[in-house]
Amino acid sequence: MPLVVLCGLPSSGKTTAAREIEAYFQERTKTVLLTEDDMFGGGETRGTVYTDAEKEKKVLGVFLSKIKRSLDRETVVIADGMCFYTAGVRYQLYQMAKEHRTKHCLGYIPTPVDVARERNSGYSESLFEELSFRFEEPSVSARWDRPCFRFGRDTAAVLEAMEKEILGGTKKQAPGKPRATPAKIEERVDEIVGKINSEGAFPCTADVFGSRIRMEGPVSFFAAKKIKTHLIGLAQFQSIEESGLDVSILETVKTICKETSLL
Repeated sequence: MPLVVLCGLPSSGKTTAAREIEAYFQERTKTVLLTEDDMFGGGETRGTVYTDAEKEKKVLGVFLSKIKRSLDRETVVIADGMCFYTAGVRYQLYQMAKEHRTKHCLGYIPTPVDVARERNSGYSESLFEELSFRFEEPSVSARWDRPCFRFGRDTAAVLEAMEKEILGGTKKQAPGKPRATPAKIEERVDEIVGKINSEGAFPCTADVFGSRIRMEGPVSFFAAKKIKTHLIGLAQFQSIEESGLDVSILETVKTICKETSLL
């Protein structure tokens, strides 16, 4: 049965999401929730483990071994831990699921760093900042980070989509209506942002593939990344047809880059 891996900034809400996933799947199949805190021994805490590279490595090894032993054909395994903050560790989990011929998915809690900082209680200020800096956000282009389910306001929709993916299979796409894939979304956002930014002098009115948009300034790298993240997350729950992708992107540019307007 599938492996569900939780990741996010420290104090982002991973454990809360893990418990919600556990409660949801307990009504449908056998589940087991594995948490990082259960791997600590000898009075160790997150604060003592993540300030010592050797201790962190040891805890990660114990956790990976526990996950591996828990994988079977009858159980949904939910793994919750700060130690999954790097792409390298998530790749190991992906390979582990692949070896066991079971499905794998990521549950990502995209809490803004300012919000996570306010919630922080288990880490010192300096350790929180260090772990936040080291955290590697899931990438849609990396196979070990797919499928990735982003937790937000509509948790019920996320859990339903996750169930369809890992228990019910992938829903077949209706013929004649190609769906915009994450790779296509990223590619098209880059093209449109490049077209806008090539205008040179701002403020300006840009002609973007048949649509006109008023821009007060160029689209920054971080804004472009936010646009991609929003659209890819949206595409998990509602189909974005390729034919309507440009409109969706421009509307998102308008929302995220607030000093713009479609003409």
